[in-house]
Amino acid sequence: MRDAVNTPAKQKTATNGAKKQKKVDTQALELAALVCSQAIRKNPNYAPIHNTAGLIQNELGQVNGAVAEFATAAKLDPKFFEAQMNYAAVNLSFRGFSEAEKAYDRALTRTSAPVIAVVFDDELLESVPIQAHDRPVNGTLTPLGGVRLL
Repeated sequence: MRDAVNTPAKQKTATNGAKKQKKVDTQALELAALVCSQAIRKNPNYAPIHNTAGLIQNELGQVNGAVAEFATAAKLDPKFFEAQMNYAAVNLSFRGFSEAEKAYDRALTRTSAPVIAVVFDDELLESVPIQAHDRPVNGTLTPLGGVRLL
């Protein structure tokens, strides 16, 4: 006797349910994109709405549109860390490491958040050689020693 869960009718129903859910999600995202576009028309200089539009574009699979929105948000507000990081993440996913690295570096230079180096206890040194691209750290985090602020 066949297992009732694995019958073709049950599989078809499950597939149809997933398609309906995806359609509903896509419709909701498209509606959100429309709301964002209207908000951008009202206030094109508001960086957070461009960032939100980028998130929606990315979820819809429209990567070029997402990159453009994140870039606009970052240009409008260079200290908008989330937009800088979103721009970097999307670039890492499709443009490659070099462009993403530049974007992450820009994001890190525009934040006042403390920088904590995460290392193993035996890797912790009093000083290390510094190169032009290095950024000073404000503290360390090790498995045994916990957080140590410098």
